[in-house]
Amino acid sequence: LEEEEEEDDDESTECEEKNKDEGINVLSADELKEKVKKRIHSRRFRDYCNQIISKDIDEVCVSLLHEIVRFQDRLYHKNPSKLKMKRRYVMGLREVAKNLRLNKLKCVILAPNCERVQSKGGLDDAINEIVLNSMERNVPCVFALNRRRLGRALSKSVPVSVVGIIDYSGADEHFKRLVELVGDAKHAYQEIVEECEKEECKLLVDLQAASSSQN
Repeated sequence: LEEEEEEDDDESTECEEKNKDEGINVLSADELKEKVKKRIHSRRFRDYCNQIISKDIDEVCVSLLHEIVRFQDRLYHKNPSKLKMKRRYVMGLREVAKNLRLNKLKCVILAPNCERVQSKGGLDDAINEIVLNSMERNVPCVFALNRRRLGRALSKSVPVSVVGIIDYSGADEHFKRLVELVGDAKHAYQEIVEECEKEECKLLVDLQAASSSQN
């Protein structure tokens, strides 16, 4: 993923240099990224997501979480005192961030429609930290379902923003399939980003050419 982002930065820089050579008012790489994000993302698909959302990913996430919850419930009924020691998953921003820092998580599943709170130390900062730490630790970070459906997948009556999977043993096939689907979805997202960047660069060139012809 980091290599893809580096390639994305290289393409943005090439666009800047080309436009400079042609005497065109240019966008910085950051400005170009912001324009592209506004085109791609929405309230239901926030800009912290770096993969496309798909029905297949949603379905596999639900199957995986159902199995993990089933195994954890079975452990609880068998020996409640061992539940905390052998938790299969954690949920909530604080718990996921903590267990991620402790290198206990095998996967993070994040709802793509979390509320926007951009104040310093707010929800956006917490989510971005989880996404970044997942990348740094090579932990798959999956964007799927939504807050309400994620809660239902865990048999909860309240919305859930994020889940951290500690142990997926017994549901290995679901996990393997999820990782494959997410890899394809990230690649597809990157292709959309690159196409939008090319369109934005072309639009800028066309606007500048039209302005020059009028003068």
